[in-house]
Formats: sequence, C-alpha cells, structure tokens
Amino acid sequence: MTNNTAPNMPSTHPVFGLFTEFQNDPLDLLERSRAFGDVIKMRFFNRSNYVMHHPDAVQQVLVKNADKFQKDPFISGALEPFIGNGLVRSEGEHWKRQRKMMQPAFHTQRIRHYADTIVERTQALMQDWQENPERDIQADMVHLTSGIIGLTLFGHNASDQSERISKLLLEFNQLTLQRAQQINLPRWMPTAHNRAINELVSAFDSIIMQFIEERRKEMIDHGDLLSMLLLSEDENGQRMSAQEVRDEAATLFLAGNDTTAVSLTWTLYLLSQHPDVAEKIRAEVDSVATGRALSFEDLRAMPYVDAVIKESQRLYPSAWAFSRECIADTEIMGYHIPKSSVVTLSPWVMHHDETFWADAHAFKPERFLEENDLPKYAYYPFGGGQRVCIGNNFAMMEMRLILATIVHQMQVDYINAEAPHPDPLLVLQPDKRVNIKARILENIPEPTF
Repeated sequence: MTNNTAPNMPSTHPVFGLFTEFQNDPLDLLERSRAFGDVIKMRFFNRSNYVMHHPDAVQQVLVKNADKFQKDPFISGALEPFIGNGLVRSEGEHWKRQRKMMQPAFHTQRIRHYADTIVERTQALMQDWQENPERDIQADMVHLTSGIIGLTLFGHNASDQSERISKLLLEFNQLTLQRAQQINLPRWMPTAHNRAINELVSAFDSIIMQFIEERRKEMIDHGDLLSMLLLSEDENGQRMSAQEVRDEAATLFLAGNDTTAVSLTWTLYLLSQHPDVAEKIRAEVDSVATGRALSFEDLRAMPYVDAVIKESQRLYPSAWAFSRECIADTEIMGYHIPKSSVVTLSPWVMHHDETFWADAHAFKPERFLEENDLPKYAYYPFGGGQRVCIGNNFAMMEMRLILATIVHQMQVDYINAEAPHPDPLLVLQPDKRVNIKARILENIPEPTF
C-alpha cells in the first residue's frame, strides 16, 4: 500500500481546524477545497476528513473498496432517534437482510401500480391552484408527496396532515444537522436539544404508528409498501419485528417526502426561469397523451421530462454531501486513507465541476439527451454502489409524472423579488419560501383517466 499523503487544505484555526468554516458555509468550503486536488485532506478538530473530488475516487469508495467503509457515526448517530436501525443506518448482515427483504417492494412491476395515484393526487392539487393561484410551492410539494407516500406506503392519505408533516420535516432537517455537528448527551438527559428531539420523534411516531398497527391487525397485502414489509420473509422464513417495520417505514416516509418535495421545488423554480424548457415539456406530453391522464407506460416516451429532472438534480442535488468512516487502512487514487478517518463525497461539487460539465452552472436539460463520455460517478444524485438509494426508481417515476402533469396544464411564475439560494441542511433546501403564481393554460383539454 502506498504512503502517499493527500494534499492538505490549510486549517484556519489551530484547534478547530476547518470545522467552523464548515459549520458556517459548507458549500463554499467544499467548493474551495476542489482547487487543492482530486483527493484532499481537511482537519476538523483532531480528525482527518478526506474529500473526494474525482469520479474515480467516488467509485472506489462506493464500489471497489466499499468493504473498507461504513456510515459516518456522527451522521448515523444523528439519524438514529428518527429512523432507528433502518436501511439508511444499518450495516453488515442486518443491512443485507433488510435490503433483500425490502427490494421486491420497489420492483418495477409493483411501483408501476402507483402511477395512477400519483397523477390523481397531482390533478387534485392543481384544482386547488385554480382557486388559489398564489402558492408556497415547497409547502404544496410536501402536501402532494405526503399524500402520495401515505397512499403508496401506508395505504392511507396523509395529505390532510401535510401542514404538520411539513413542520416536522423542517424540524427534522434542523435538529439532525445540529445533532451531527455537536457532542450529544444521552437522550434521557433533559437538555433543551434532547427535549426537542424527543418531542419530534413522538410527534412523528404518532403519524406512522397508527398506520402500522392497522396493517399488523390485518396482515393482508393491500398493494401498499407497508403490507409488503409486514409480509416479507427472509431466507429463514422470519418476518421483520415490529421495531424493524417501524424503522424501515420511518426511513421510507422521511426519504419519500423530503427529498422528492425539495427536488420538485427546485425544478419548478427553474422552469419558472426557463419558459422555453417548459414549452418543450408541453410539446412532449402533447405528443404522448393529449386529452388523457399520463400513465406509467408513457414515461418511456418522455425523455425530455426525464432530462429536466436529472438536470435539476445535477444543479441542486438533495444529498449535497455525505460521509463514510474508514474502518481499515485503504488506498484511494494512490493516496493512503488511514483507518478511523472520514471520507466525504459531495455531489454538489462534482455536479458543478467544469472538468466534467461544460457551462456547469447553467440549466441545460439537453446535456442528458446527448451522447457523452462522462465518467460514471460524475453524476450521482442517489449515491451509488450496493447502497444506492433503494427508492430511486420510485422517486424518478413520481417526479416525472408530477412534473409532466403540472407543466402540461399550468404555467408557474416565480413572484418573489429575490431568487432562492441553496441552504445545506440535511437536504439542500431553498433558503426562503419559493412563492409562485399558477395559471391554467388555455386550450388544454382536461385529461380523463
């Protein structure tokens, strides 16, 4: 193994290293670190953090040397109160068992049946837009995705609790990030932070546990994801425990709401600034499904809608950065990465790197329709390797159907004086409300199902 040491980004404080700068503006720090090389070393207090700025380095961490890494304990520990030992946090044999048991729930043949639900819920929201056209689009997207995830995950419509869910998601983002950036006392100690965490967990559980208990009484496959979680068996014929079902349902609920709602918010904002792109979406939908509602089968005939979503996720990746802890000495792109150090991967930096993306800060969906020789991990909004997001295909289906349905019938105009900027909480949120005015387009026939 090589002893080559990665280039060091100079610390700005003798004790804190670069930690304060990361707390204050992590996106700026990560962007500036790119100038120091493809693999660079930062110091946070007495801990080394290696930031990977090349697709080959990302691939080595997520795929080739994946057995040398585990979830960063700081982030993993921050998530624990909310998702327990769910798929995002679990490791080793437990993770393999859970992933294998959950995978059938996301098979194409199963998720395709959710397409009508997605379109119907989107149409219902647009009816409300016609009566009340000035909207907070992120709140609306949380309302929409919570209704969809409630129906597809639990078999219940959770959109009637969307205001409460939106508030919980914002608190979840803020408290989890705080928890990841500080030394935490045991949750039973009555600190202000712990009280806030415990109250949020209690409120969150009050939403999902009622759904789980109803399904556990019946133990019938109703076609929703929760039914499959309850009925699935491992290779030994064992089902998930009540706690395991709760943890996996919580994981799916949080991931299915927050990241999708934020991605759609950024996408609709971008379209408000690029009406030519919206017109191309309308033309594509017209060619596929004039006069009727979109279906799962239509998605393959809408490559431009797919490209728009991908370009939005390139510019504003929900997972702007994530970390792994090195559990054994290893080597990445010729540099020695010692055991117990942290490795950080940043889709935000990679997706804006001019080395791989021409005119990287511009919104150009066409780049995803063109042939290119991009390295595989120059673009990784859903992570990669064996731990790639299990719900990525569902999320892409949901976002494409929602976006195509809305844009085909409505014009969305951004009405704030100032543009939103990315706020790197747990996911990449807009730093202000994204207020829009929605207007139904003329001469668009109302679709039928």
